[in-house]
Amino acid sequence: QIKGLVAEDQKGISFGICEELKNLGCEVVVVSSVGKAKEHTKNADLVILDLRLEDGNGSEIIKQMEAEKNCVPIVVMTAYSDLKDSLDKTRILYWLDKPFSIQHMRSVLHKAVEVAKDVLSINEEVTNLANWNRTSLQK
Repeated sequence: QIKGLVAEDQKGISFGICEELKNLGCEVVVVSSVGKAKEHTKNADLVILDLRLEDGNGSEIIKQMEAEKNCVPIVVMTAYSDLKDSLDKTRILYWLDKPFSIQHMRSVLHKAVEVAKDVLSINEEVTNLANWNRTSLQK
């Protein structure tokens, strides 16, 4: 089961995203601050992130994830297109420019969940291979 982290301080938007992720079979944690989001990134398979949160800039979360070598897919939401230029776009899977339609949100979330599933599957295969190699070398 994909674990989604939604970092959004507008309750209506976070509710809609949370419900859609649950409909897609995800377990979801919703936070409204940079501080809380940083606490949950290590357990997430997918991050949906607003760039302007109540206690700071969501780009801090992306920087922390980069420092931790956390490669989970990130969907960034923003109403401030000028903030896009300051981010490393290679880390961003999709952009959701506010305001966005429900249809567009659903489409992006569906694609993002599929990518998260693929990444999770690959990570599991790599772990299995590493365990197999360790076992083989010990014989």
